[in-house]
Amino acid sequence: MSEAMIAAGVLQGAGHVLLEDAAMHLVRAYRQDQPKTPEAGGVLLGFRRGNHLQVTHATPPGQDDKRSRTSFCRAAAGHQTAARKHWRMHDEEGDYVGEWHTHPEDMPAPSTIDLQEWSIVMKRNPGKPMIFLIVGRKEEWFGVGLNGLLNAFIPMALP
Repeated sequence: MSEAMIAAGVLQGAGHVLLEDAAMHLVRAYRQDQPKTPEAGGVLLGFRRGNHLQVTHATPPGQDDKRSRTSFCRAAAGHQTAARKHWRMHDEEGDYVGEWHTHPEDMPAPSTIDLQEWSIVMKRNPGKPMIFLIVGRKEEWFGVGLNGLLNAFIPMALP
C-alpha cells in the first residue's frame, strides 16, 4: 500500500506538495509508539518544480543526533552530507526542502522550540517554501513555511 500524499494549492501560485512513498515510509518508521522510544528527526529532500514541491527522501536520525523521549537535536553533519549527495546525484537540482521529527503525542502540534527552529530555517532560505512535518503516535502535522509565515495543511493519501 502506498504511503504517498499530496496537498493541492497550498503553495504560492496554487502550488502542490507531493510527499512520495519512500519519504513518508521512512518518517513513519520512527513513530514513537512504544513508551521508551526516543524522538527522531531529519531533513526532507526533493525538488522544487516551478511553484510545486516534491519530497522524495527523508534522512533518518544520525548517530550524532541527540535523542530523548521528549526532545530531538539534529547534528548537522550527517544530514548535510546526505543533502549534498542528493544535490550531486540529481545534477544540482535536488534540494533541501524541509525538516521532520517525531513527538510522543497522538495528535502532534508544533512546540515553541519547533516554531523558533523553523523560523531560523525560513530566514536561511528566503523566498523558498519549506515543509515541516511532525509525526505523532497516531497522526501527523504538516506545515509550509515561507518568509516567516507558517501555515498548516492536510494532505490526502494517494492510491
